[in-house]
Amino acid sequence: LTRDNGCTPKPAASEFRCDSDDARYTGACIIGIAALDGGCGSVSGTTNPDESGTAYRTNPSSASTLNFVASASSQRDADNDGLENLIDSCALTADPSDTDPRSISNPQDPDQDGLWNSCDPNPNIPSPNVDTSRADNPCQSQGGRDEDGDCFANRSDNCPLVPNGVAFNGTILGPDSQKDTDGDAIGDACDPDPNTDTGHLHVVCGISQVDIGGGGSAPVEGDYLCTETTVCLDEDRNGTCDFLEGGGGGGGGGGGTTTEEEQQQIAKEALLASLAVGLNISAGLATVATGGSTPIVAACAEEQDGLKPVAGVDITFEIDSQPGSDADLDGQAEVTVTSDAEGFAETTLNVGSTAGDIVVSAAGVDCGPPMITTVTVGQALGETSGPGVGGPDTGVGSLAPAIASIPTWAAIASGLGLTGLLGSLGTFVAGILRRRR
Repeated sequence: LTRDNGCTPKPAASEFRCDSDDARYTGACIIGIAALDGGCGSVSGTTNPDESGTAYRTNPSSASTLNFVASASSQRDADNDGLENLIDSCALTADPSDTDPRSISNPQDPDQDGLWNSCDPNPNIPSPNVDTSRADNPCQSQGGRDEDGDCFANRSDNCPLVPNGVAFNGTILGPDSQKDTDGDAIGDACDPDPNTDTGHLHVVCGISQVDIGGGGSAPVEGDYLCTETTVCLDEDRNGTCDFLEGGGGGGGGGGGTTTEEEQQQIAKEALLASLAVGLNISAGLATVATGGSTPIVAACAEEQDGLKPVAGVDITFEIDSQPGSDADLDGQAEVTVTSDAEGFAETTLNVGSTAGDIVVSAAGVDCGPPMITTVTVGQALGETSGPGVGGPDTGVGSLAPAIASIPTWAAIASGLGLTGLLGSLGTFVAGILRRRR
């Protein structure tokens, strides 16, 4: 191969996924930098044009097992029934588990008009069928069952019960024609919050292993935290990424475990760092795995001999919203705690079994308006997040396991392995590599 340049630039360290570049890629570093020479005559920062035989990537020197972790996310699911808004004819009302969005004989659509029982005003009477043969038909370009008469058939209408279409002559039928400002597949005309994505993201993670030599031990699925925004190693399973704690957890070394007492102290320090007159609230952990818990600390502060929390104040903690139904505060929906001698009131949030955001508020008499804190609940690796109230067992929209625990909504390009599957869908693939000898 003839080259027209005598030297090629040496790659920068930032081009390689090494521990020093990104702590998420703990333990397995592409070590090609060290193998590239710094020669090419006296030209600094370049490599020799003849790079044959140069090691670009090198396996670990001893037997080990590497984990490759990939995550995939669904589109928005407003009613949290396992069917994305885009394929859910009743996007705002949950459908039973036998709902099949692909089948003309869907058991939840006995009149076969494309509206399912959960939202069909007349489940046994088909919606009017647009007759495109009529000369006076306003929807000459559109056929199919159309409950709201806006020239968009029920299955292709982002508001099937609220007119938001356009007639053949260009007349707008309703406030707009299928406008969807936030892009969540629910039209503005029926979206409860047209400016904010409506619905839960179902997240699933899969793990595939590569053995080097005879292999070795490696973290198991439960050692990873998998949420809408985070995929990371969490060996102590306390809901916080190990790299944020300065090391690994229980099995991998580094001592990343955070005790309940430490979490309480973290919450108190965070609260004091931003203390203001009135109610203040903080959580020990910002992210918690399903089934876990975190302390919630609140204080009522006043300006008297300096700004400080007040002792002896009754503070009521309450769960304002949660993605499921089994989260609680010390076993209750709300709890009232009297602040201690230091001015702190504490309770424990048990996050339950459903991934998503939990909002907890604190209120106290003569302490000003209530304040809130949000805790994100992450799902264990290999499980889907969200309760999966409905959704078919197979097919698009399903949350049932398919290839390597990937739900079939992520298996549209069937026949591919885990890595190829996720890559083909353009999903985020996290090279979270961890090896243990």
